[in-house]
Amino acid sequence: MTQLRLKDGNLTMLVDDGLERLVRDAIDKVAPGMLDLVESETRAVYDGAKGRWPVGPHKRERNGRHSKDELYHEVVIDTTQGLIRGRVWNEAPWSRYIKPKGLRGKSAFVELLRKPLQERAKVFVQNLGRFVVAELGG
Repeated sequence: MTQLRLKDGNLTMLVDDGLERLVRDAIDKVAPGMLDLVESETRAVYDGAKGRWPVGPHKRERNGRHSKDELYHEVVIDTTQGLIRGRVWNEAPWSRYIKPKGLRGKSAFVELLRKPLQERAKVFVQNLGRFVVAELGG
């Protein structure tokens, strides 16, 4: 399941398993299916990036982790701005500079994270439109 964070102003809180069900139920009462929609789009980008992330067999940093191990995804619920935001990122500081031959020398960060997120955003907006119409009874 995707990691959930609650954000209110300057405070950001990771939602633990006990509170997660309560948060999901509350959001489903206000906007049924919205959290699942954001989560599924975010998860699709994460799964695609995880499957294609370039890693050489001997390219581990001193801590013994590949940059592929530093891929994460989450859904942030920002109560201050009234937003539900999906996020996929790589915490390896060098991830933006990985340019493998398999991606024709293009940045793995751009090709596997940024571009797919932008493409999925278009699909998400289409799905969101259908979702809103269905909720309004159309």
